[in-house]
Amino acid sequence: MDKDPQRQLLRDKIKELLWSAWAKVGLVVIPLQERSHLGEEALRGLEKIIRVNDLRGGKAHQVFFDEGISFKDGSLFVKELKLNDCCEFHFKQNSRLLGGLQIADMVAHTMSVMLLETLGIVNKEVRIGRDEGYRNDFDVNLSFVLWASIRHHLFTMDRIAVVDDQIPGFMVDTGSYAVYIAESCSSSLRDAVEKRFGECYLGCIH
Repeated sequence: MDKDPQRQLLRDKIKELLWSAWAKVGLVVIPLQERSHLGEEALRGLEKIIRVNDLRGGKAHQVFFDEGISFKDGSLFVKELKLNDCCEFHFKQNSRLLGGLQIADMVAHTMSVMLLETLGIVNKEVRIGRDEGYRNDFDVNLSFVLWASIRHHLFTMDRIAVVDDQIPGFMVDTGSYAVYIAESCSSSLRDAVEKRFGECYLGCIH
């Protein structure tokens, strides 16, 4: 996008929709070779996020899946996970027509870049500084900038432990509430996900 101002503007507008709504984000991670099982793993991730964040009850959650996500037997798996009593599912949706899926795509891309950098696959720096309130401009890792923009949108614990009027390390658990890692993930991939998304720093970054 670095040479396409119109796409940059569109990306920024999509980000604004996410940030202004204070939407919450959850993450499902599976190995590339298991892509054909993405639908089932996404449902497992959804079940975890609903369960640990106590999101059952009230109006049914509206759940939308992109048409590129396949299921061996989505309806049967929904019943197995007991999601049909709290969710209404919309499968094979066209992301060109459904704006919410475009926001989800942007979030997925953002978090994948962060994870790829943690794995050592991507290494890119960007310049920040005066626009963020610093005295001088300087270069930082792209994943740092992305993390600063998305960290407060991850699902996290409702109650934060306070000791002697201080939050220990200003760190809160996000991995238990926002992240689902498929059992088929390697230990190195699992470790990278937990390192990058397992905790959230509450203090000011920039």
